[in-house]
Amino acid sequence: MTEQRRQRARARLVSWWHRLRGLDAGRRFALTGATLSGTVFPIVALATPDVLTPAGPAVLLAVAVLASPVAFAAVCLPTRDGGAPSWWGWYVTAALVAAGLCVADPQIRQYAAMSLLVGPVYVAMFAGRGRNVLACWLASSVGTLSIACRPPGDLETLVVRGLCALTVTGLLFGGFVLLLRQLRSTQAEADRAARHDPLTGLLNRRGLAHELPGLHERARRAGEDVAVLLCDLDHFKQVNDRFGHTVGDEVLTLAAKTVRQVSRPGDLCVRMGGEELLLVAALPAEGLAPLAERLRAAVADLPATRTRPAVTVSVGAASGPPLGTESVQELFRDLFRRADELLFTAKSSGRNRALTEPPPGTLLNDGGAPAPGTPSAPRPAHPVRPG
Repeated sequence: MTEQRRQRARARLVSWWHRLRGLDAGRRFALTGATLSGTVFPIVALATPDVLTPAGPAVLLAVAVLASPVAFAAVCLPTRDGGAPSWWGWYVTAALVAAGLCVADPQIRQYAAMSLLVGPVYVAMFAGRGRNVLACWLASSVGTLSIACRPPGDLETLVVRGLCALTVTGLLFGGFVLLLRQLRSTQAEADRAARHDPLTGLLNRRGLAHELPGLHERARRAGEDVAVLLCDLDHFKQVNDRFGHTVGDEVLTLAAKTVRQVSRPGDLCVRMGGEELLLVAALPAEGLAPLAERLRAAVADLPATRTRPAVTVSVGAASGPPLGTESVQELFRDLFRRADELLFTAKSSGRNRALTEPPPGTLLNDGGAPAPGTPSAPRPAHPVRPG
């Protein structure tokens, strides 16, 4: 019996340890702050009562008692956006104001007043922006004024104290906010660069993996299919060999721009690599064939110039109903495989064609009229797709 209890206790400790390790930075910060306040405030209240006002020990003990539910909430309670709890910024602001008002030593009160920046800084970093940050900063400013104006004095002295305290905290907080905005802007640019192809501006594979669950959810809610249209520029190697890679890049960029123009808001335009472009859309099953033909025709209509040849594109398209949220990548892999097989057939049967699945075997000719589907030739295990 004792051994079973030990095993259960050990299992609980391991479970809590994994839960703590899985916390984001904001929740770890909140947990650490609550733990420190719950530990330090009782020590100050009991060991050094002479540096406090008469009501100081009771106030600090009350703040320390609140630290336990705050720490528990920081670990366990969910938030609306899944991020860190914004209310911890308010808790630490109130705790530091209480500490500052309860201390009799002026120097310690100054430290408490400066520490009030922790609340709005936490909210700005981890738990929101805009009005929430402004409200928490205003609350900390009121607390700073309250602490700076103790003990009471003549009006001139109180004004000087208040202006000095607000100036210092305002400059520090303003500088931090500007630095934080710059860091977030840099991070957003880095994230965008990591998810987009530098040549065409389309999404890359990482960007597709990030955006695909959102499109899948929109298709599920609208009762539409997830469609995958795989495009491959015809004879693109000959363009590179004859006109040079600079012209090849220009052709590829123009084709990518055309794919983006054909797509609708919310569709995903992706460069899979080389001359392969991908369009992922949420649409009814009967809308797949017209979309594939519009895409083929739009690229074929691109005019040739003295330095750039006209190009065509072959399209393989497949669609299917959305699956569960845990099967998004599985659905995409299946649709991509089917679209790739149809693209191989379109390449083998003359290029400049759009071969779609619904209905199976529908082949659209250059004029857009349905033609009998071309039987797929047996495909080798690792085929070399025609250019």
